[in-house]
Amino acid sequence: MGGGYPHCELYDKGKKRLGCIGCPMSTAAAAELEEYPKYKQNYLKAFERMLENNRKKGIACSWNTADEVYRWWLQLDKDESGNSPDDMEDEQ
Repeated sequence: MGGGYPHCELYDKGKKRLGCIGCPMSTAAAAELEEYPKYKQNYLKAFERMLENNRKKGIACSWNTADEVYRWWLQLDKDESGNSPDDMEDEQ
């Protein structure tokens, strides 16, 4: 196939694009991370390390847990108008 590269079997599984698993630019990020739970766990571990680093350095942020960062990263708490609870706090 094209340029001597092997055909990727993910296209056979219905994937239309290939890229980073969990990319926040993808509308399928949450579903991808459920499909690949080890990647989800790695994101959560990375977010926990980030939060711990912030605590050690005295850097304030609005998240307390890795799950809160994860939900923000994937925009899981957005309402129909595209606003998240954090967005509303910023406006006040």
